[in-house]
This record gives sequence, C-alpha cells and structure tokens, in this order.
Amino acid sequence: MYWQGVSIGAKLMSPAAKWIAALVVILGLVFAGLYLHRTGYEKGYKTAETEGQLELAQFKEKIRTLLEEQMKNQREYELAVENRVAQIQKDKENEVKALSDRYNNLVISLRNRPTRAVPSPSPDKNPAPSTTDSGGARCTGRELSREDGEFLAREAYRADILRKALEACRNSYDGLISTQNRKTQ
Repeated sequence: MYWQGVSIGAKLMSPAAKWIAALVVILGLVFAGLYLHRTGYEKGYKTAETEGQLELAQFKEKIRTLLEEQMKNQREYELAVENRVAQIQKDKENEVKALSDRYNNLVISLRNRPTRAVPSPSPDKNPAPSTTDSGGARCTGRELSREDGEFLAREAYRADILRKALEACRNSYDGLISTQNRKTQ
C-alpha cells in the first residue's frame, strides 16, 4: 500500500523534478559519505600519528642511549691508547738519554787520542805492508784517530737513536693493533 502511494506520487511529479530529487539524494549521500570518510580518516590519522610519534621518540631514545654508550667506550679506548703511546714515548726518551750520556762519555774519552797523521807529500808507489797488520785480526777501534773515532761514535749514536725510534713506533703500532683486535672480538 505504501508503495502504491509512492508510485502515485512519483507519477504526479514532473520529469525535471524527478531528476532534481534524484540529484539531491545522490549529492546528499556523496557528501554524507565524504563527511564520514573524512572524520574517520582524520581520527585514524591522528591516532596513527600519535602512535608513530611515540614509536619514533622511543627509537630516538634507544639510539641516543646506544650512541652515548659507544662514545663512552670509544673515549675509554682512546685514553688507554694515549696512555700506552705516552708510556712508550717516555721509555724511548729515557733510553735515548742513556744513549746520549754514553755517547758524551765516549767522545770525552776519545779526546785523549792522537789526531790523524798528516799524509806525506810523496807517497810511495809500492808501500810496504804494515807490521801492525796481523793478517785478519779483529779491529777494536783502538787504532783509530780521534776524528775517526768521534765520527764512528756519532754515527753509532745516530743509528741507536733511529733504532729506538723504530722500536717505539713498532711497539705503538703493535699495541694499537692488539688493542683494536681485542676490542672487535
């Protein structure tokens, strides 16, 4: 019965009014859907945004904590390496000071030696073998003149300083490598 009345009313309406009514109903449904969608979307977006911000803050805090711990460990490692290198340098300086003292004492003792003999202006064409040459006996350096002895002592001193510097460099390097290997394991 009800449907019959609607259909009778629909028969009485003009076709333009029918189109307008259908358009109004469709537009109403579209706007109602958009409104419901938008309010639901915004509510969901705000919830997701809040949860995302919370997770991001937790992640940032975790990263900050890990970074602080890593920086602390790195600083401790750095201080240990600095102390080790400083100790190696101190040991090297003490050894070089001992070498320097030994060199200075040697130079003082060499000052009592005679100077190098001046060569004669007309050397012999066939010099006779020296009577001091013992046919391959070891040379101890006692036969050296003052200048030659000082030169050799100075060169030995320089070589010892370079050797000590090389040892210190190798010890530092080996210490760094072993510390780094222990740190990474």
